Amino acid sequence: MNLTSKLDPRAVRYRTLAALAALLTIGACNSDRLGPTTSDGTPIAAADPVADTPTGTDAVGDSTPGAVDTSETLPTDTLSDAEVLASENQPEAAFATASSRPGIAFGAFDLPDHLFNTTVYTGDVAASGPGDIISTLNKARRVGARVVVRLSGSDAGFRNSNRTLNLAKWKAKIARFKKINLKPYINDGTLIGHYILDEPHNSNTWKGQVPYATLEAMAKYSKSIWPGLTTVVRAYPDWLSKASFRWNYLDAAWAQYSGRKGEVKKWMKNQSAYAQREGLGLIVGLNVLNGGNKSSGIRGQQSGSYAMSASQLRSWGGTLVSDPLACAFLNWKYSASYYNRSDIRSAMGYLANKAKTRSKKSCRI
Repeated sequence: MNLTSKLDPRAVRYRTLAALAALLTIGACNSDRLGPTTSDGTPIAAADPVADTPTGTDAVGDSTPGAVDTSETLPTDTLSDAEVLASENQPEAAFATASSRPGIAFGAFDLPDHLFNTTVYTGDVAASGPGDIISTLNKARRVGARVVVRLSGSDAGFRNSNRTLNLAKWKAKIARFKKINLKPYINDGTLIGHYILDEPHNSNTWKGQVPYATLEAMAKYSKSIWPGLTTVVRAYPDWLSKASFRWNYLDAAWAQYSGRKGEVKKWMKNQSAYAQREGLGLIVGLNVLNGGNKSSGIRGQQSGSYAMSASQLRSWGGTLVSDPLACAFLNWKYSASYYNRSDIRSAMGYLANKAKTRSKKSCRI
């Protein structure tokens, strides 16, 4: 794979956004490459791969005709102004902001809120709707936890009948949150990422995988609403590196390890190198419920799979959490029967302590 560095307009883009923000403040008194290549195969960088993508269409390319579904008019909000105001005016107890927490966030998908009161879990991946997102963020904020949110709901809500992604429907899901003020939670470090899509590389979920240009269009739309919110996709850095353009709006990749990936140190080093070369931050984690092997003796949730043993958690997780680029350690996923095992609790405590000793790391490079 050609790892020649691509042009990097990201820094210019963010400097421009910062300058505009400063002016506004003063005024207010407060795996196939998609693009052309040179004769030797080097990609020709595009200034903005989604600049010409029409709003309300799906950037799926010519290989997936009929992917755009325009048969219905989609709502942009589901809450009234009064409901939004009520959700934002919930009483707040004294809290320690996430910025005061040491190390990088450590947690799991669907972690119960009450576990934030322990000394172990400081991070979560939460699926939230317009009616409960402020409550979710306030619960995390009160104990200094850090949250990655999925605002779009399940894939089924924006997947066409031919298994392609409907960008118009996805945008409508995100637009429901436009009136909700997430900025305070972004600024204080409680909200550390917008998880825009799960496994776009998975051809079992998406026909032919989700095109890179579509991912960039999704990240761009998120930035148009929340410029300061990190955009994250749960996809491996080596897969994302195959895009023909430099990622401008997508901020972070996700390296989730399971035993079938091979030797963990080599695998992690490889994923971290690809993320750095692409200018992407990196969330890491383990598939704790189905990513072990037979030696663990703990049955997984999928047929023929095994959960990770305590020793695998310590060994494999220790490698991931120690990677200098890792900005958060978030596992797939919480299960009471697994997490409540005494050996697993001990191993999670070990990893949590390692996460706390890490220097804080932004998920945006």
